[in-house]
Amino acid sequence: MRRHHNHQDATTLERVAELHQSRLIIPNDDYHMVYHADETPHYRNAPSGLSTTYGDWSEVTNTTPINPAEVYLIPGYCGGSDYSGNLVEVSNHKALLDMMPNEYQDGAEYLDYTGGYGTFDIAIRLDALTDEMLDAIEGLEDYPVLDESLHSELEIESQNEAWNTWGRSDFRKALGVRLASEFETSTAAEQRADETFRHHQERIESALEWLTDECGNMTDATLAELFWKMADFANEYWSNEQGPDSYIDVEDVVTRALDHKQDSDYTREAYAEIKALIQDGLAERKYQLGVVRYVNPNQLTLTLTEVN
Repeated sequence: MRRHHNHQDATTLERVAELHQSRLIIPNDDYHMVYHADETPHYRNAPSGLSTTYGDWSEVTNTTPINPAEVYLIPGYCGGSDYSGNLVEVSNHKALLDMMPNEYQDGAEYLDYTGGYGTFDIAIRLDALTDEMLDAIEGLEDYPVLDESLHSELEIESQNEAWNTWGRSDFRKALGVRLASEFETSTAAEQRADETFRHHQERIESALEWLTDECGNMTDATLAELFWKMADFANEYWSNEQGPDSYIDVEDVVTRALDHKQDSDYTREAYAEIKALIQDGLAERKYQLGVVRYVNPNQLTLTLTEVN
């Protein structure tokens, strides 16, 4: 990035000139439409002065004279949208905003850009760049994460939001379908000696519907605990490929956890724990429908042998 600059600003501008992932721009004025009394429209400057709409700027070229009071820097790895970038860019954007001195104002020393489809970015006026900001932006050239802790925090928030928005319901459905399939092919679904054919059919239909549609009335807390244990056991984890949203294939979580090969003490213990959580998590109707066999300790008979 080779630019013409004044000698008095050589230090900042020379450092900026070495950045390969950044851009220099001149923001456009912020015009907005107003109406005369006769309802004819016209535009005038907004009070903020400069537009914060993404793309509302002119790119600086190699021949553009640099006035640090008018030219802004858009650093790399600090912008994105619903379809570009990911939580790395979101966290970097937030980290840079947190570096702004209290007296800095959006629309003056910096521009917090927004646009359609969740687009966001940031531009900082050259004469407003602090050493801390320049150090951070230079660091992005080597490693594109400004704050690992903040990035991890945003990942957790994104995963929790996804879980609450669609993850829990999708997992409930996937697990319920699998439990219904397991029950239907198990000995528990066979006709009991004390059941008529009609009663047997009604019990099976009710059990399959209860499992498929309601996942055995498991609580949200039980589903969350099961999900995290099954995902870890199945080596399935949340991903964030673009935008701020996280994704995980809940059907793979269910299938790979319950079909996992039990070839070690760890896998056998983990599978047994998951199975016990599922059985304990099903509502009491599991006994009536025969999904889980009820064992009453009071019904056990112990044969005591006298020891001489």
